[in-house]
Amino acid sequence: MNLFCKTAFFLSSFLILLIASAQDIERVNTGARKDLDGAIERLANLRDVIAEEKVELSLGVNAVKEEAAIKRRELERLQRLKDNADLGLERLQAENQKLEEDLSYVSNLVLDYAREFDANIAIAERLQYQASLASLHKATHSEALNVETFIAEFRFLQTALEHLEKITGGYRYQSSMILGPKGTVESGSCLLIGPVSFFANDTHAGLIQPDKGPPLRPRIQSLEKEQVGQIHDFFLKGEGVLPFDPTLRDALRINASKRGFVEEIKAGGVWIWPILLFALVSLIGAVVKLVEVFTIHNPSPETLEKILTQVQQGNTRGALDLAAQIKGPFRPLLERAIDFARSKKELLEEVLFEKILEAQPRLERFLPFIAVTAAASPLLGLLGTVTGMMGTFDQIREFGTSDVNNLASGISEALVTTKFGLIAAIPALVLHALLARRVQGLLAGMEKFSTAFVNGLECERK
Repeated sequence: MNLFCKTAFFLSSFLILLIASAQDIERVNTGARKDLDGAIERLANLRDVIAEEKVELSLGVNAVKEEAAIKRRELERLQRLKDNADLGLERLQAENQKLEEDLSYVSNLVLDYAREFDANIAIAERLQYQASLASLHKATHSEALNVETFIAEFRFLQTALEHLEKITGGYRYQSSMILGPKGTVESGSCLLIGPVSFFANDTHAGLIQPDKGPPLRPRIQSLEKEQVGQIHDFFLKGEGVLPFDPTLRDALRINASKRGFVEEIKAGGVWIWPILLFALVSLIGAVVKLVEVFTIHNPSPETLEKILTQVQQGNTRGALDLAAQIKGPFRPLLERAIDFARSKKELLEEVLFEKILEAQPRLERFLPFIAVTAAASPLLGLLGTVTGMMGTFDQIREFGTSDVNNLASGISEALVTTKFGLIAAIPALVLHALLARRVQGLLAGMEKFSTAFVNGLECERK
């Protein structure tokens, strides 16, 4: 009973507490719902406010973006203007620099033409244009280009064009500074036609060419009598035929610079004489040797057969008469073979071999000297060249290299001995080879003939 009562008491207490808790939860739920409804209402009001403010902010942002775009376009426009201004300045500077380079290039071309003009102008009329050339060089002395430079260049070009017009049609002028053939100063008329200048006075006439300077002076180039007469007639009549050298005096200078045989020998110095002596002696010896060896012929097999027949018949006199008809070293060889025909084979071979050895020095006579000549002549020529070059270098040491003509002349003379040494050596070498081959052929023929004689004699004995 007590337990039941206690249980009931606890259950009733729990129910009371549960009912009380349920009422509190209801009240809490009701309060929470009210709070939630208030929060939702406030949220809706806030959203309305935000929506209104968002519209205003969007309008403001759009206005700011539009203003920024406008300012950006303005900035780009100003940047383009600035870039165009910089580009225009750079372009103007580049064009200005290009114009300055073109002007400098044209000025250099004018100076180059002036140098060519001064170098190629006829030497007799050079004094007429020295003032114009000096004025041009004075105006172009400074590196900076100015109006005075352009004026001087323009005046020089006018002068050059006038000169070109003159020489195209030909023009005459007087000169009193022409050197005659003997070195005397002559006065007379000069005629310039293109690059060719002619001179004539009462005593002389010819082409005008530069003298071997320095200093360079115009000199009369002597021509043949007929050509001199043509020049005189042209100056007197104003028309006619003038001699013309298409090489512009190069052919005349080359012809004048050629040396004859005697002059070359004189230019060769002391060493040319042993070279010429070697060449002469070797030539004479080679000619004599050619006649000697090429007139010797190998006996025919028929002659050998006849001699063997006479020997077998015991007719020694007849065999010797046949041997006497053969010329050269074969004759003593056959005579010795006939004399020892009755001897033993070994003795006969020894006798014939000795005869061949005896004939060999006579056949090879002069050949060693010709070989020595072929070897020594170039060496003598080289020795002459070395001594000549030493003399030339001594001149260079004393006087320098300013006179190129004398330097080239000294080298040319030094090479004369080499030239004559080769001229003497090459024919001697060829003749020695030819003669040595012929001599070896004759010796081989003698050996062959001796063997044929011995073998033929043995066959007859058997």
